[in-house]
Amino acid sequence: EQVGLKREDVVLGTAGDNAILVFVDAVTMHHFASAVHQAVASHNSQRTVDSAKRWFRMGAATGPVLFLQAERRIVGTTIIRAVRLEAAAENGQLVIDAATFDLLPDNLQALSSDSEDICGKREEQFTARRCSFAL
Repeated sequence: EQVGLKREDVVLGTAGDNAILVFVDAVTMHHFASAVHQAVASHNSQRTVDSAKRWFRMGAATGPVLFLQAERRIVGTTIIRAVRLEAAAENGQLVIDAATFDLLPDNLQALSSDSEDICGKREEQFTARRCSFAL
């Protein structure tokens, strides 16, 4: 709601406690990530037991995807890259690829770390940046 989107228009797949979301632009994705982490911080501030707290880590990549509408599933190297970047993220972080970073305005780019190489599976290597949100 905070970024003006409906869940059914953005969430295109789920698996356990994971979700695959698709955004039309990088700025909206970044605002969504910030809103989620702000909500998590608010939730966690009212909890004293660690098991009652929530933690999220996110990865984002820009590029073409194939949407299998009948299965509501997304496939392709872009989604693979996003999943690998999410795996490299720590709680409260959004890890984005270089293409996504390049689409952000200066004020949002300034929130990210310096560029780093992240290893994926086998020989995969991704150039990425981290944005750490307040926990």
